[in-house]
Amino acid sequence: MDDTDVVRATLTLLLELEGWRVAGAASRDEANALMRQHADSVLVAVVDVHLAAESGLELAADLRAVDGALPIVLVTGMDASSVRVPDDMILVTKPFGIAALRDALEQAAALVRARSAGRGPLLDPLSTPASSSRP
Repeated sequence: MDDTDVVRATLTLLLELEGWRVAGAASRDEANALMRQHADSVLVAVVDVHLAAESGLELAADLRAVDGALPIVLVTGMDASSVRVPDDMILVTKPFGIAALRDALEQAAALVRARSAGRGPLLDPLSTPASSSRP
């Protein structure tokens, strides 16, 4: 979720090139509606920390209220030291490339798996594109 059209389009393209199906959202309300509608198929969320009128951290909390095991990658153009990142989320600073985004997705999934140990298996968003259906 990013409220800047060009950033959202770039993130969407990067993720699609990696084999993910992507549902982009331009606002907190739109992201929440998508999550409620597709909660069973959302495997990971990428959320901008600094939105024009809202907080990406609040959006992340909204998404986790729907799915407490959702891996979340936060992105920001600000200095990383200015962002309080929850222990179970990963922060990536802009600009970043596909390798950094891929690493962040892997780290976010690993954090959630570790946190969820004992609660049953989680979907692995990092299986190969040919063997999984990704949101």
